[in-house]
Amino acid sequence: MLRVLDLGAPAETPADIRRARAPDRIGRPSIDGDRVVYHLARRAGNSAIEEIYLPTRRWTRLRTAREGAQLLNPSEQGGALLYIRSTAERQQVLLGPRRARRGTRDRSLFSMYPVSRRDAVRERGRSRHGAGYPRGRAPRLPPRPPAGVTVTLWSTALASGGAYVSRMRRTARGSTSTAILRLRR
Repeated sequence: MLRVLDLGAPAETPADIRRARAPDRIGRPSIDGDRVVYHLARRAGNSAIEEIYLPTRRWTRLRTAREGAQLLNPSEQGGALLYIRSTAERQQVLLGPRRARRGTRDRSLFSMYPVSRRDAVRERGRSRHGAGYPRGRAPRLPPRPPAGVTVTLWSTALASGGAYVSRMRRTARGSTSTAILRLRR
């Protein structure tokens, strides 16, 4: 649930501006002036990024995920929207206009391998079969993350001089490191 409190009248009761029924989840909100943006992870498997214009409490769906992607941790500044798109093939930090659209033309500022590690797609000592594919060749697979390492792109922030994303890296030995990456807009 998202709640809003008017700082000009702190004695008033906070107002509910968005609810999600379990198992749906509302992500971390980000505020830019009189607008708040957040991600919504839904049970149907498709996530979305929504924005609420606080004076009227009207909400707009800015992006909707397709094909099993997750849209996470948006930030906005002025007319720009920064967010993470995570799939089984890639993690991307995307920048686009702050308006409702498909997101297919949003610009990728940073991209890396996925959080999860897929299997080798074949048994050890065997080659990958090509039956059923054009010319008997299976399509090229996306790269796998290094063995024993999990890297997750998480929080985002926008500033006039750049875009920022936090990168969390965990190894099989249990060590964890976090870094904030500055990306060119």
